[in-house]
Amino acid sequence: MRKMCNEARQLYAVLKDEIAQMYGKVQDPLSRADAGLRLCQESLQLLKDCFDRCCLDDEAEEIHFFKHEKPLFIAELLYHLKLFGLYCQWPRAGTESEEQWLLEKLGELKREYGKYPEFYLYYRMGGTDRDHFYFKHGNRLVPTPEYCAAVTDKFTTGYDMVMGNLMALERLEAWLAEQLNLLREKPGGRESSAQKLPLLPWTGDKTCVVELVYGLKESGCIKNGDVTLTEIANGLGLLFGIDLTEHPRAWYSIKQRQKDSGFFIKTLWNALLRAMGRKEEPPGD
Repeated sequence: MRKMCNEARQLYAVLKDEIAQMYGKVQDPLSRADAGLRLCQESLQLLKDCFDRCCLDDEAEEIHFFKHEKPLFIAELLYHLKLFGLYCQWPRAGTESEEQWLLEKLGELKREYGKYPEFYLYYRMGGTDRDHFYFKHGNRLVPTPEYCAAVTDKFTTGYDMVMGNLMALERLEAWLAEQLNLLREKPGGRESSAQKLPLLPWTGDKTCVVELVYGLKESGCIKNGDVTLTEIANGLGLLFGIDLTEHPRAWYSIKQRQKDSGFFIKTLWNALLRAMGRKEEPPGD
């Protein structure tokens, strides 16, 4: 995209680098979440300053900015904000109490997805036909958030904030599930270390796993199809030791390919043919 979107990408790359460096220096989880929150607030303010200086060239750039760029900043901010709150509330009454609390928080988080059911479905399915409604000014039906002074009516369509919140919730869901697994693996927990999911480090491109996530979801082979994309992404992420919380963004990139939209699936197909000693060919219809 053009200048504004390029500026946003650069700012986000800087933010992620600053957060990574901070995580390497700060060991206390609560202090980490607090420092991460402050870094996100500063970065969001820089993004707003840039937004005020630069003009969006056209409708396409406006939609792209509010759908694909700004939600990343909101997701980082809300993730650290909610993480800070969770650490403050963490019970100290023993493993059983902690496990019950984590399960309750997971339940609360799943219910929060339902606040905007129509938009959540649109987001999960990677919809584009209503982008002009959700990501252009003048159509906003959700209130301006109160958690950041950098947010003004001009700087949001409303749904960019909702999308960022959904992305943060997905990341928190993975974090809570990980904490629950770690708790159960402790001596005296419900699961022994022998039941720990084996880690198979993924060394390929992360977008290849995203192809698997969406392919498995559409195939209906997991839980007879009664499973969300986030659940599949979290499961494969734990198995392969990678972070797939931004899989919707990767999926958008995959769909934008002019050729070989299912490149990795086709690669697997040819690998299977080689294993069977057959000639490589593209999958049949």
